Amino acid sequence: MSINNWHPADEKHFIKQLIVRQDGLTEIEGYLRSIDTRTNWGPHITEADIIDFKREAIQLLIDAREAGISQ
Repeated sequence: MSINNWHPADEKHFIKQLIVRQDGLTEIEGYLRSIDTRTNWGPHITEADIIDFKREAIQLLIDAREAGISQ
């Protein structure tokens, strides 16, 4: 999918898919470390969306840790 066709819902789906991978917590932590270095989000994603993506990823980490999921 082209960056021009990437929407907030696509990024949220991507974030949720990270947690189901074998190293999901590591993947989400890496996502959070790198999100501020991403410069081209495309025309459909705003700064408010990016803040929302960070919140969603952080919440997934919190939920996983509370559920006893470790790396």
